[in-house]
Amino acid sequence: MSALRPLLITGPARSGTTLVARMLAAHPAVEVAVDPLFPLLKAIRNAVVGDAIDPSAPLQDNHGAASGVAQLDAMLAGDLSEAADPAVLAALRPALAERCAIESPDLVAAAEALRGPTFRAVLARFLDAVAITRDAADGAVVGLKEVWAADLAPAFLRAFPGGRVILVRRDPRAVLASNLGMARHDPSQVAHPLSVLRHWRKQEAIAALLATDPRVSVLSYEGLVRDPAGVTSAVCGFLGVDDDGAMSDPARLRDASGNAFVANSSFETGAAGVAPEMAERWRTRLPHERVRMTEAVCGLEMAAAGLELTGSPTAPDAVEALARCLADDDALTWSWRSDLGDPALDLALELARHALVADEHEVPDAVLRPLFLFADAFRSARAAHRPVPTHAGASA
Repeated sequence: MSALRPLLITGPARSGTTLVARMLAAHPAVEVAVDPLFPLLKAIRNAVVGDAIDPSAPLQDNHGAASGVAQLDAMLAGDLSEAADPAVLAALRPALAERCAIESPDLVAAAEALRGPTFRAVLARFLDAVAITRDAADGAVVGLKEVWAADLAPAFLRAFPGGRVILVRRDPRAVLASNLGMARHDPSQVAHPLSVLRHWRKQEAIAALLATDPRVSVLSYEGLVRDPAGVTSAVCGFLGVDDDGAMSDPARLRDASGNAFVANSSFETGAAGVAPEMAERWRTRLPHERVRMTEAVCGLEMAAAGLELTGSPTAPDAVEALARCLADDDALTWSWRSDLGDPALDLALELARHALVADEHEVPDAVLRPLFLFADAFRSARAAHRPVPTHAGASA
């Protein structure tokens, strides 16, 4: 492991993380295992947070209550030298092998043999297996792509100080459009919309927290599909590998079976792996009410990130859309959800966010953290809060 350079790629599901991983893996000095260890992430969460959380609960967005904030703080302060229970690992191996079989079939045997005294040792052993299985050169960048893992980034970097983390940012309207679009193919993968959006918001807060760490990079999905050569060149610099153009060459991209890679699109079969129109598809695929719901929930963070909105996130039509969607969504079955299970309370929490950014008074941490997760995220949202002109053609 000492000769390898570990990498973690993460982002919300449906944010383009698979595309990023396949592009990076096209480079001769980079290997990326796609979605191999998600069950292990939950095991790490359970070990770090302990009795404060139901071990069967989905990964949490940590909004809405002091207990959620405490769990997030525990994850961010967590240490992968935490002992890995052999019985837990043994129970996980079938699920890990099944997970690997989907996007990383060459690593099934490594998943079935996964062990180690600590979670760091488990991850190091798996990264070594990736390097050996794929005949990586000495000193290669060897990484994992897993969704919903932003809160693991600090522990990952403490465990592997020479490692790198890439946080993939995609416009949350596009993330939600793709999430809901999955109903056409596999309804079992469609998650609760508010939960998805709050997880997007959580990653933005963590990205701001890690903004000064040179080992962390935020990669824009929209920037990537519009200028693949420019963005991948910057990624090469970040990873410390030569820019040979492989990452942005569609002919070099391969899927788990070694075939030409096609986009994992919710809307079409055989879509091009990299195409500028992928950045704009939400405009025709996401109903207007969902656009305004997304902007009501994420608009403050979107503005802070430089994403243009179709209207003010606090405008009456956005709030009304959010209220209607929350009520409708609560009655439906989703693959997972991390909301409070009470649409009226969830709406009240979102409206409290709007009220706090519009107010000029100091806000105690105990009040702002369940709503914004970090004081810096709150200050960024307050600074970005301003009237936004209706702008139907705005670029995302």
